[in-house]
Amino acid sequence: MWLHIWLVLSIASLHTESSGLTSEEISKFSVSGKYEATVTVDQSNSEYFLIAASGIPDHPWENVNPNTPTNQNYNIKIRKTPEVSPTKACVPFGKIGLTRTGVAIYNPLAGGSVNAVQGDSAETFDSCDGHTSPDGSYHYHKIPDSCLYNNTVDELIGVAFDGFPIYGPNVSDISDRWITSADLDKCHGREVNGQYRYHVTEQWPYFLGCYHGTVYADVVTVTYDCDLNSNDWDAWTYYLCECPENGGGGGGLPPPIECRPDNPNRPANCPDGPQQPDTNNVNDQSGDGNSGCRLGVNLMIVIFIVLISFQAF
Repeated sequence: MWLHIWLVLSIASLHTESSGLTSEEISKFSVSGKYEATVTVDQSNSEYFLIAASGIPDHPWENVNPNTPTNQNYNIKIRKTPEVSPTKACVPFGKIGLTRTGVAIYNPLAGGSVNAVQGDSAETFDSCDGHTSPDGSYHYHKIPDSCLYNNTVDELIGVAFDGFPIYGPNVSDISDRWITSADLDKCHGREVNGQYRYHVTEQWPYFLGCYHGTVYADVVTVTYDCDLNSNDWDAWTYYLCECPENGGGGGGLPPPIECRPDNPNRPANCPDGPQQPDTNNVNDQSGDGNSGCRLGVNLMIVIFIVLISFQAF
């Protein structure tokens, strides 16, 4: 009897699979050949795509800090069939995905776990909305709408390291405005025609709030402990599950005391700025778009094992 219960719990906790990059999306990964930009997608492996890229942008860049873009020789494994994790993964400091031109996408934070895009802690970006880190990695923290993003409807921006695509904010099902963070779940994504996808927006956290799926351990280090139902995180205007090793209030943990929304003297350099919680936002961002599917599959497994148990007796 206990063995059967253990089997039920073990099977129910397994990751579920979801559709990843389509052949049409893969075809969007390309560069013009200018500025030493390169990107290729090797599809020969049965389990993953291998994206090789120089990491140098396919557009002019400017020295807005002491750093200069250099060839990063990226070889990134992306699951062909992403695994949806029951508990979501934190986003690490630095690289969280790649654009369709092979340039790094970073999380929204600068050093010290402060907002790199807006507020008093905002960093300086060039005219193409990117800049370079000390290791020579050119990257984007926000919408690259000056040079990469063309503002076309349902435009692919790139892919997150868990294998799910990242799209722009101009979407076909919302005609009068760009999509916002309030339209998305806590990982900053949604399902469209049965496929999960992230969207980059003008609002915090811009690209990703957490990883909806699992990532290869040799690509980036994450922990799967983001509590989407945490009351502490619900108090934030929008969600970010920052990996704990970054020194911030992440991994599903409460934000630092001084950055709590109820602090009247909340510093401007807190990750999402000195904002009060939006009590009028009734959008439910606690779901992951697959809970119904997992519940149905797990229920069928439970019924099957129970039937076997009765036959055994």
